[in-house]
Amino acid sequence: MRRPRLPLAALLLLLCPEAARTDSPTHDPHPHDAAAALPPGALLSVFNSSVRGPGGAQPGQAIWSIPALLYIPGDVGVLLSVAEGRESSLSDNAPCTLGLRRSTDLGGSWSDVAFPYRGWDRNQKRAQPQLLWDRQTRTALLMFSNITLAPGGCDGVENEHGFLQLRSTDRGLSWGDFTNVQAQLQPECNSCTSPTSGVGLRLSQGPHKDRLVFIGPHNSYHGDVVVFSDDGGRSYRCSMDLHKPGMDEGSIAELRNGSVMAILRNNGECPGCGSGNRFMYSTSDDGGQHWGPIRRHPDLVTPICQASLITMTDGSLLFAGPYSNTSQRHNLTVLGSVDGTRFDRALQLLPPGVPAGYTGLQCGLPAEQDCAIIYEDDSAHTINLMKFSSADVKPIKSDDAETAVAVGAESFVAALAGVRLPTDGSPAAVYSVEGGGMLTRLWVTNADERVWMQVFVDGEKEPSVAFNLFAAVAVGFESGLFAGGEPFGNALFGKIEGGCYLNVHVPFSDGLRITSSLEPETPAPTQYPSNRNLCKRQDIAESCLPRCN
Repeated sequence: MRRPRLPLAALLLLLCPEAARTDSPTHDPHPHDAAAALPPGALLSVFNSSVRGPGGAQPGQAIWSIPALLYIPGDVGVLLSVAEGRESSLSDNAPCTLGLRRSTDLGGSWSDVAFPYRGWDRNQKRAQPQLLWDRQTRTALLMFSNITLAPGGCDGVENEHGFLQLRSTDRGLSWGDFTNVQAQLQPECNSCTSPTSGVGLRLSQGPHKDRLVFIGPHNSYHGDVVVFSDDGGRSYRCSMDLHKPGMDEGSIAELRNGSVMAILRNNGECPGCGSGNRFMYSTSDDGGQHWGPIRRHPDLVTPICQASLITMTDGSLLFAGPYSNTSQRHNLTVLGSVDGTRFDRALQLLPPGVPAGYTGLQCGLPAEQDCAIIYEDDSAHTINLMKFSSADVKPIKSDDAETAVAVGAESFVAALAGVRLPTDGSPAAVYSVEGGGMLTRLWVTNADERVWMQVFVDGEKEPSVAFNLFAAVAVGFESGLFAGGEPFGNALFGKIEGGCYLNVHVPFSDGLRITSSLEPETPAPTQYPSNRNLCKRQDIAESCLPRCN
């Protein structure tokens, strides 16, 4: 059955939702008031320069990085988000403190920023948050490092309190006095140790059931330390088995057989790291106290960055992070594995070129979109949240996970490579595929305001969708959400340094064909079009344009 042509106005309305608000009231919102405020695939900025920064800083002073996310189940489920707030620098030695926001509607709205451990101090670095929900004691734990900034010592910083722990018995509303974990550890691992941002682990089975396990680097690329407690976090011991040169931030998860798996960021210079950017990994059969050989994982590609690893309710694993074999942190991807040996399922959350760094991942939310991920957007120094369904992490058709995820047999990105559009305005074939499926994203580089795209569905002669590329991604809309020029964007569309992207879903059952063309009567622009230029266009719907003056 032939689908009716979708007019440009309808397409643009779909792609221009009102920006989600983050200026939530200080009290917790009603659990169902904003449950639909974060629809599937939408993006919400949880930490940005418009929220209250460290020490009550005015908007624009806070740079947010290094996030952690925790879901606490209950009659009203709670999401806790914690991130480092740095005053004006991305330097790892910049003074910072930890900001926390709380959501009771599955991420639709958030409380004001709170500071669980003191406030802003220019001489202090309170960093590297790692969260855990201990369902046995119904206590939330926040592990972090607290250091005094000083020359010399641990890579330019000197420990004051080191590895600390905070407790909350009211699901993140308030936090008690700190516990100095580092002071309890054995001499070989009681200095220069900090958690890795993310989540800790509570073992669910075996002789060490209910043990709490955390992991973190012991100085930069000097190795990792595993910290564990058998009394609910009142006292701790440590393991130095993963303290190997070249290893850095790690993440841990429990396997179906009760073993613990750790993935380790590395600088590529460690023994056995091999060529290409890959996580190293190891497993423990005694609850994290002793670890086996450290090996290179063939599937876990990384631009040398922290990533998340969690255990699902069925015992399978999900990995999430920027999936790139270069130093560029982008291509946010989720991978799935039954036992940690091969990650043979994948879901690409953001297209290549869209920045994504450190992540925090949680699943088990009581919704169809049962997973939430929080990640760094380095282009805007913000922390963003997306939700997705774990059922969408599908089997990879290729044995090569990197090829299947980053390039793909039916990749629209690959199809566009090298396309040159005729200057006479005639359409050029860009992409075609037979059978059924769904177009989920478009990614175009080296385009200008003359470029139009046409999408033909199920053998139709006239396109279901036809649009001017720059208008569709709001280039030139110099107000509101996109004030200040590129880079800008959200989970649906945007213009970044590498090009334009549209994450639109176009289902088809009998083939898909995409063409592109130039408008020869329009001269090549020397700069991005202004609102006035776009308003002169008679074929662009006025309903989605900003004010024309």
